[in-house]
Amino acid sequence: MDRPTDTQHPEVPEPARPDPEGRKEEHQQSGLVGAYESVMSHYLSMAKLTGAKAHVWFRVQELDKDTSGLFAGFKDDFLKRVKT
Repeated sequence: MDRPTDTQHPEVPEPARPDPEGRKEEHQQSGLVGAYESVMSHYLSMAKLTGAKAHVWFRVQELDKDTSGLFAGFKDDFLKRVKT
């Protein structure tokens, strides 16, 4: 039985990694915006609880530093929404 050669199965190139702005668009297309909104809603409701405010603020700041790009601008968005 013959084994396949490299010419029969060419190597598939690795996809290019998008920049943070490209990732944001990618997340919107893949439905991860729902995850962003779900997390935002969760922390906005928790922020109304006196005992949870410090924890919420800590997590909001952590999410804002997330390197995946999914939570880019989370802190500013949270502050804008919590004031309304």
